[in-house]
Order: sequence, then C-alpha cells, then structure tokens
Amino acid sequence: MMRDEESLETPAFAIARREASLLLQNYTATSSPEPENLRLSQATVLLVEDNPDMQFLLRQILSEKYRIYTAGNGQEGLQIAQNKNIDLIISDILMPEMDGLTFCEKIKLNFSTSHIPVILLTARILPQHKKSGFLKGADDYITKPFDSELLKIRVENLLQQRQKLREIFSREFMLTPRYEKITSPDQVFLKKLVDIMNENLAEPDFNIDKMSKMMYLSHMHFIRKVKQLTGKKPVDLLKSFRMKKARDLLEQKNLSIADVAFKVGFDLPNSFSRAFKKEFNITPTEFVKSLPDTNSEVLEEILQD
Repeated sequence: MMRDEESLETPAFAIARREASLLLQNYTATSSPEPENLRLSQATVLLVEDNPDMQFLLRQILSEKYRIYTAGNGQEGLQIAQNKNIDLIISDILMPEMDGLTFCEKIKLNFSTSHIPVILLTARILPQHKKSGFLKGADDYITKPFDSELLKIRVENLLQQRQKLREIFSREFMLTPRYEKITSPDQVFLKKLVDIMNENLAEPDFNIDKMSKMMYLSHMHFIRKVKQLTGKKPVDLLKSFRMKKARDLLEQKNLSIADVAFKVGFDLPNSFSRAFKKEFNITPTEFVKSLPDTNSEVLEEILQD
C-alpha cells in the first residue's frame, strides 16, 4: 500500500532509516541469490518491518539462503503467517497499525502459528524492553544496529533448533502410548494427535480430514502444523504410525498377521503386507520369522490367515 513517507517520518523513523542506510553501505553480498526454483525446499522467513530501507537490507542479508516474505506491519504479517508456510519470523517492534509486541503475542497465541520462532528486532535496548519482548513469547531479541553475520547465525541457530525438535517429535517414542511428558503447547498438540490416532487406528476410513476435525483445525492449518512439527505430511505420519503399531503387535507374538492388519486399519492383509514392507523393507512374514525365540507352533499361529 502506497503512503506519504515524508508525512509519517518521526524522529525514530528517521533514525531507523539512517541505520538501515549505514548498514546497507557496509554490507556486501558474498554471492548472487539462487534462482527461485532452486530455493523452494529451503526455509521461509517472514520479515515484518515498516521501514523500506531496513526491509530491503534484511532481504539482502537473508535472501541468499532463505525464501523471503515481507510485511509492512503486524496485521499484514499475521495474514501471511496464517496463509503461508513460514519457518521463522523477524519483526520490528515500532510499527503502525499493529506493533511488533502485539504481533508476536498474537503469533504465539494462535494455535496454527504458535510453533513459528520469532525474532524481535529493535533499537530499544533497555532490559525492561527485552523483558517485554520475551514475555510476549519472542524466541530472540536483537538490537539495532546489528551485525549482519550475527543475525544470520542467530536465524540459523533457531531454525536448527526447530529441526532438532522435529527429529525428536518424529522418533518412535513420540508415536506410542508410552509418551507422557508434556512441556509445551506443541507437545500437547502432538500428544493429542497420538491419542486420536491410537483411538481410531482400527478404522479403515480414518483419514486426514477426520484427524483435522478432531484436532479442531482447518485441513490446511492441520497439514501445515503437523509438517512443521514432525517433518512429515499427516498422511505419511499416519501410515508410519500404523506400521510402527503393527510392528509392536507382531513382536508380542499374540496375534496372527491378519489380525494385526485389521487392528491397524487394513481390510486386506495383502495391502497391509505391501505397506509394511514399504515402511521397513521387510514383509510381515519375514519380520515374524526373524523374531528371537519363536518356536514353530507359535510361528504357525501367527502366520495363519
């Protein structure tokens, strides 16, 4: 949206403009941005900044490695965060329409966006200012003027932390009833998701649409949330969950392969066998035969149709 910048230029705005100009003069790009089609799989960063010069500078610093979206205030930023697949947000604090503190709070209180790390970027350096930012849920707080390399390092660190969380959440113990510890809203979300999958696993028509409704999220927000937290699409997560549950049941040696197939939502044992082999690169029959201390009588019962 066009605006008369001269009429809006407050002393703080003028200082920010000078800071951006100075930083831009000192910043030298080390390589050319990659073509858009080569960056589609990379992390996406949302820049929420009302100063065009500072916004341009941040884009220059980060666009070599990340896909970039921009917004001129918190209200615009909220709309983008709710409708795009955003991995990290950098937001100024002093902005029109919606300031950065309010924006950060809304991001963290909205269930569909609460997992996104937020870095607040501001010239306000007093401890109480930092405290206000962290109380609103900010993951990091960087003061202006800033070092471009330091900013890139802190962005990378936050993204790596999220990746580590995805790996933890995707581990097998997160996909079993044994998981109990609850320490964050994201883990509460995953615990609820695991419970729902456990309760409905035997239903052949249990699918992503039903899962999203049970989680009280739209189909789009559900897919985005699960992918951000686990690194997997919900459909792939459900398949993996079914197969891991099937493997656990087969290891107990109390049910036939056909019975296990029905318990994890497969009407046809042959379909179950194909899915199991795709997940573990071994058929259910081969898996059972590989189990230790399985006598021929028990093996016969497990392998029966």
